[in-house]
Amino acid sequence: MTLLQNLQQLLNGNKLILFFSILIFQQIFAQQSDFEKGINYFNEGKYAEAIKLLEKFVIKENDHSETANLILVLSFFKLNNFEKASILTQRFITNYPASKSLPVILETQLAIAIKEKNFSEIESALLKLDKFNLSKDQLDEFYGVFTQLLTVLNQNQMEYLENNLRNPLLKFAYHKALLVKSINELNPSSIKKHYSSLIQTGLHSDLLTIRKIGVLIPASQKTAATEKSIIDGLKLAVHKFNNEEENKIEIKIYKGDEKFLEKALIELAKDPEVLCVIGPLYSSQFKNIAILADKLKIPLISPTATAADISIKSKFIFQFNPTLDVRGSAMAKFGIEKLNSSRIGILSCDNSTYKPIVNEIKKKLKSSKAEILIDLNWNENKKSLPAKIKEIRKAAVNRDLVLRFNQLMDFETEQKLIALGLTHEIIDSLKNIEAEVSIFEIFGKDAEKVCKTNKLSYYKRSQSIIDDLNIPVYSLDALLITISNPDLIPEITNELQRQNIITQIIGNDLWNSLDDLLRGYPSTDGVFFTSDYFVDQESKEINDLIFETQSLKISQPNRNFFYGFETMNKILHNWDSNINRENFYDYLIGDRDYEGFSSDIILNQNGVNCSVFILQYKNRKIRKIDRIISN
Repeated sequence: MTLLQNLQQLLNGNKLILFFSILIFQQIFAQQSDFEKGINYFNEGKYAEAIKLLEKFVIKENDHSETANLILVLSFFKLNNFEKASILTQRFITNYPASKSLPVILETQLAIAIKEKNFSEIESALLKLDKFNLSKDQLDEFYGVFTQLLTVLNQNQMEYLENNLRNPLLKFAYHKALLVKSINELNPSSIKKHYSSLIQTGLHSDLLTIRKIGVLIPASQKTAATEKSIIDGLKLAVHKFNNEEENKIEIKIYKGDEKFLEKALIELAKDPEVLCVIGPLYSSQFKNIAILADKLKIPLISPTATAADISIKSKFIFQFNPTLDVRGSAMAKFGIEKLNSSRIGILSCDNSTYKPIVNEIKKKLKSSKAEILIDLNWNENKKSLPAKIKEIRKAAVNRDLVLRFNQLMDFETEQKLIALGLTHEIIDSLKNIEAEVSIFEIFGKDAEKVCKTNKLSYYKRSQSIIDDLNIPVYSLDALLITISNPDLIPEITNELQRQNIITQIIGNDLWNSLDDLLRGYPSTDGVFFTSDYFVDQESKEINDLIFETQSLKISQPNRNFFYGFETMNKILHNWDSNINRENFYDYLIGDRDYEGFSSDIILNQNGVNCSVFILQYKNRKIRKIDRIISN
């Protein structure tokens, strides 16, 4: 009842009218007219008039006495005559110990005690109320009570009440008030304590249903279209989930500048029905908000941020878009483990944004058995590209190993080569021209192992072929190329082809540009590259989704739409009645099965998506050929 939230507004008038109307119909005595007038005066706020009429009914033997005594208590309270109201509450408790109105009297007694800052009376009233079966509808009222008590009682007195309360509703209201106070004070340990107690009491006593997800969107005209697509993706995922499940999930969206979003995050954290918060969208904004979210102990998820330095080793911070270092790890891992590359080159753009990719590539290569033949930085100036590629050719030539074919080649060696797949005709033709042939051209990536196993002698080249572009170089198994501008794709692949370097290109996500790959074809044919995103436009699921977005008149599925759609689906994929902020990390880290329409979200121990697709451009089409999980 509102008397416990605001001492100036004791009771909800409509509720009292209904309550006393029932009493009136139940009682038909001679003095009913004055009694009824007294009730009406009370409901009209004429408390002094109500007192004059109802005082005659306070005698215990009178059939109206219980109700009259109740109204007198409330009327004196409303007139701020707390002394008289307090005397009457004691009399009511004594005379009507089994009354159904006793909780109302005790709440009034509690309100007076709070007003007078009387701890013993507060304790007495609360512990008596603790024994009643209180209605869930009163939860907000008692939350107001404990919020007031925080301004009246000291810490020891509050802890005494906490230790002696047994009623789930009162305990829940107590911990909610303390949670909000802890959030206002940004006290992480206290937030953790009271949220834990809130969850334990609320979920087990059916006082809490976690059903909300917050969304923080920066206000910007420049990115309005992007934000709309992401929000439409979020909303569609919730729409589909709510149509299939009994529990209805609600999205609470806030748009504004960083200061506004910080305030919004704090308000969301105060609401125990909120499970987590999505956003802000961009790395620069997300990092600052993430620090606050960690203090508030509320899960914060970025669907888009890729910066590798955001992770603050917190179980409350998540990045559903693979970070740049994860992408670099995927490039190296694919080259080493999937392509079985052992001699690798690195060509990196100077753009500092992509440094995490390059650093992770080097880290992975150095911790493996792979050999880095060359490590070059490039300013992405097209004029300097031929010189850079020539350096790569030089490094590959210097690492090249050859078999020498001449008339002195012994019969045993010839037989070994024939057993390994060379024909008599090829061997003879090579002997006739006294050729030096790369063992990597003949036997592939494992050439050195093949030669050693079969005891075939191989040598360094006797003459340089760096400038002889008619002679291909095969010794470089893979070239990992990081770019910041996809326009350079045809320039790079054409120059590699011109300088006759036979290698496998593995690019970063910027290589996922169909127009630029087409411009470079056929030199781009067979190129591999990483991506967090791939949509099979021919699949039934995608076509059904497109049809659904059209029928709902929302954004068509594009990359930004899927950022929102996959993020929300990942959360909802793990939703059950026990999920909360504390175990959110365990739920999401434990989910290794999520495969979405456009991306897979599998988190590492830092809460970062470590699942990256490997795509290949082949025969003028981009196809998904693998998935690398970098834990």
